[in-house]
Amino acid sequence: MKRRAFLKLGTAGSSTLFFPSLVNAAKTVEADVVVVGGGSAGLSAAVAAAQKGMKVVLVEKNRELGGNTWISGGYYSAVNRELQKPMGINDSFELFYEQTLTAGKRKNNPKLARIMCFESLNSVKWLESMGMQFHPIVMESIGALWPRCHKPLLPDGQGFIRTLSGEAHKLGVRLLFNTSLIDLQKDDNGRIRRAVLKSSDGKSLLIEATHGVILAAGGFGGNLEMVAQYNPNLQEATTDNVPSVSGEVLKIAAGHGVALDDMNQVECLPGCPKGRSLRIRFHVDVPRFVLVNSFGNRFIREDSPRDELRDALLNAPGRIAFTIVDQEGYKSFSSHIQRDAVLGVETGDAFISDTLEGLAEQIGVLPENLIKTIETYNEGVRLKKDVLGKHETKLLYEIKKPPFWAGIAGITVHSTLGGLRIDECTRCLTDENMVVPGLFAAGEITAGVHGANRVGGNGLLDAVVFGRLAGEKAAQGI
Repeated sequence: MKRRAFLKLGTAGSSTLFFPSLVNAAKTVEADVVVVGGGSAGLSAAVAAAQKGMKVVLVEKNRELGGNTWISGGYYSAVNRELQKPMGINDSFELFYEQTLTAGKRKNNPKLARIMCFESLNSVKWLESMGMQFHPIVMESIGALWPRCHKPLLPDGQGFIRTLSGEAHKLGVRLLFNTSLIDLQKDDNGRIRRAVLKSSDGKSLLIEATHGVILAAGGFGGNLEMVAQYNPNLQEATTDNVPSVSGEVLKIAAGHGVALDDMNQVECLPGCPKGRSLRIRFHVDVPRFVLVNSFGNRFIREDSPRDELRDALLNAPGRIAFTIVDQEGYKSFSSHIQRDAVLGVETGDAFISDTLEGLAEQIGVLPENLIKTIETYNEGVRLKKDVLGKHETKLLYEIKKPPFWAGIAGITVHSTLGGLRIDECTRCLTDENMVVPGLFAAGEITAGVHGANRVGGNGLLDAVVFGRLAGEKAAQGI
């Protein structure tokens, strides 16, 4: 995947935002709460703890904030009847919860899944109270299973990082950049009390955490060797994760007795095949695209759960498929997705033609197959009855306005669903379900929330809900 720079410190406004630095501080620093990771989970934890009056230090491995949130699609699932009812969408927290459990093959920790679903609207309100802005409609991203995804006004995940970092600045959260967690230390009572850190220039720092350490450094989706270790079927996969999401913090916690669960559960999306560099994201809006194989035929309904999409792609000829949209679909996407598509035409990752026949020739499929596929799909849209079973509520747009676009779709690791075992207070647990005192975790570094499959739009929701909860619980010193 082509990497974009992470967030330079700033708010949604034009002025640059600078945080107090600890780089030149004494070798040992005291804090109430230490947060490891500067994505949406870590920033949510830091803000929530600071809102409770805690002195918070946030440690970030990179030179800027953002992590996977910054390059994400930004879609955020939440039951919001105020927005959904005028759109004719029936929804409930109970339905959301049941869909999350069903999609996860009932391998979720039901207590964690329930917290995430039933706190979804509260988390939206919390973000909005800090200035976060969403479009006044909801939609359904790939694998979301229902139209409840909130789309930020700012592209991709920028709104989350800018909003949360701005609030962190107001609350006096102190940040360390270019600094990695090396180890954790316990006090004489067995409570995690210290975070051992090292900066990129080799300087060491020890932070005393009186209330707790929160691990929010992401999973291991950026470490394809580690992914293949736990799931050999993905040895040829690429990744859309930032390189720093590599599992080191997860391993450190495991070394202190935290249980690891579901490490073989890896979520994939259509993306770059091996050897290519640019990910074409025509799949983000389920009603807008169709997925065809190298013969030009659809082979799975586009609103399938993400694990089924992954397995269908793994079994497709050559493990290659194509996402197809028309000009109206292209125009509906964010400026970043449109930009990448234009770049993709130059790099050979995307294709454009005034006719379906011309598009078929470019992507190397039989023109008559692709034409028939699109004609059949369009008829299904008109009749609200799809031959592959795509739900009638997702049959909204025919693919008929030229030019037509195609994006190469291979298997790309999107997120890891396994990780540290936590309880409903975000406290880390051992294999015997004993609490590791003073150690909390939130976001993709944890296991149990999603089970065997993550519903689209639930990743950022998980990060914010449990990041906020971790900050509040660490502030209590439980």
